[in-house]
Amino acid sequence: MTPTAAKLLATLSVKKINCHLYAKIDTPAADVVVEGGGIINYLTEKDFPVLVEMGLSARFVRLEGKAILTPSYVVDGSVQMIYVAKGSGGMRVVGKEGKLIFDGQVTEGDLIIIPPFYVVAVIADQSGMELFSLITSSKPVLEQLAGNMSVWKAMSPVVVQTVLNISPRLEERFRLKNSETRYFCNYKGWCTVYSRSPADHTMNTPYPTPITPSQTRIGWIGTGVMGAAMASRLLSAGYSLTIYARTPSKTLSLQSQGARLVHSPSEVAKLSDVVFTMLGHPSDVREIVLENPDSILSSLNPGSVIIDHTSSHPTLAKQIFAAAREKNCWSVDAPVSGGDIGARDGKLAILAAGDEDVVKWLSPLFNLMGKPSYVGVAGCGQSCKIANQITVGGSLLGLSEGLVFAEAAGLDKGRWLEAVRGGAAGSLAMDLFGERMIGRDFRPGGFAEYMVKDLGMGLDVVEEDGDKVVALPGAALCKQLYSGMVANGDGKLGTQGLITVIERINGK
Repeated sequence: MTPTAAKLLATLSVKKINCHLYAKIDTPAADVVVEGGGIINYLTEKDFPVLVEMGLSARFVRLEGKAILTPSYVVDGSVQMIYVAKGSGGMRVVGKEGKLIFDGQVTEGDLIIIPPFYVVAVIADQSGMELFSLITSSKPVLEQLAGNMSVWKAMSPVVVQTVLNISPRLEERFRLKNSETRYFCNYKGWCTVYSRSPADHTMNTPYPTPITPSQTRIGWIGTGVMGAAMASRLLSAGYSLTIYARTPSKTLSLQSQGARLVHSPSEVAKLSDVVFTMLGHPSDVREIVLENPDSILSSLNPGSVIIDHTSSHPTLAKQIFAAAREKNCWSVDAPVSGGDIGARDGKLAILAAGDEDVVKWLSPLFNLMGKPSYVGVAGCGQSCKIANQITVGGSLLGLSEGLVFAEAAGLDKGRWLEAVRGGAAGSLAMDLFGERMIGRDFRPGGFAEYMVKDLGMGLDVVEEDGDKVVALPGAALCKQLYSGMVANGDGKLGTQGLITVIERINGK
């Protein structure tokens, strides 16, 4: 819905692919909101004459190394042309269901023509490469551009266009500079363009403004097994996500749902009100959030919130909270428990710590991923997760030994599991992992090597705090056994793979 007192600038509606409308927007220092569904292009004034000559039948995107093109239909006689404007190296074009349409080496000046197909991604392997993608069904345009490379060379320095891939009912916002003119044109879908002056409309919705899909901009960093499943639930609920990944190919599924990929954590921060991280190790968190020149905190907007779902160190969580408050921002350490199934089904236990009011404010987001519990001030979420891992490690050790003993005693392991799961031996760990262990399914929800990290942090915390000496012999033993998994080359297996260590000890 257009905000009260907003000035309507343009309305575009396109019902057919390759049918373009455009509107000239010239408004001083305005905050522009594009609201709608589909793929909406906007261009600067110098770009526009090029497309006028071509009858507005083309779409251009500028990509830089390791970039992924917005998913696009190439149908109804259309073709997609990819021009290598700069650099050389490997390039892949991936279609629906992972079908490889093109895989080869390209050099500067090459033109690759893709036949009608649903293109999911164009991936440039080498950093520094620049590609231009054009989709057209116009035969005159196709003949002109396929047969005259000088046209591409003349265009490449000036045609730099941003594509707004807007999910239904969502918004994209940005600031127009003084006297800047933009032309909006539809590739497909519809949109409404409106503005408010900077004095009337802020560009973000930070705490404590209520969280809504139409206003709250979400950033997400960390697209592994857990992170991708959690981010997907936010996208499915209608939130707009800006994402970053050190391995862009891991984001293909999220991009197909409408997520926008950028090239650094700082870009995520600039474009987000709430930034989630779900990383592997505390060192990753320190680099991504705190210490890298392109870190989240280097560009986070005042009033914004960082949520770290990584199982990390309590001391680091406290440092991030203090650094965030210095910038008038907030942080919440909120590690999760429940594994890949819990992440997929939205049934994670979310152990949230920091300012209690901020945690409550985040409830609309947390509730999409699981059940949040406020556990205390900054750092308490991580301490809670460590205690959780100590408990889970002990449960998995007991389950592993129970299964190994049952087999040695000649019992049917499946029947044994069913017989005891309703009694005192039953646990969520047994429900999640018992049948996987029997079926030798060691696919990771959480890596075994991460359990070494988590249990190690628990022992480190005990050693660091001399006033609170706690003996943890069980945690120390579990860490040693999981370290054995890593030493055996099984660190990337799921935590349920602990049974393999017990089997090896018993000569199996």
